[in-house]
Amino acid sequence: MIHVDEQICALLKQREELSGNNPGFPPFEYISQWAATYELYEDYLKVIFGTFMSEEHFKPMVDPAGFRKHIPVLKSVVKGAFFYTLNSFKTIR
Repeated sequence: MIHVDEQICALLKQREELSGNNPGFPPFEYISQWAATYELYEDYLKVIFGTFMSEEHFKPMVDPAGFRKHIPVLKSVVKGAFFYTLNSFKTIR
């Protein structure tokens, strides 16, 4: 089973490289076909492919070198049709 898990990891990496880090979502028709072919639930496959869309949530946050602290600002401004908010900024040594 470990060999299969490793193949899944290799395929995930291959999919990431082929997509240029833009995973997209396969058409539902394909998901329906794959579910029938491999005897899997469609909703299960949709969840798996949906997880690919949120990979950025799992990447570690990197603080800049010399990070000291966050300073809360909480300021907002409207410029034309846009609403901008600055929550905080980071101080660096």
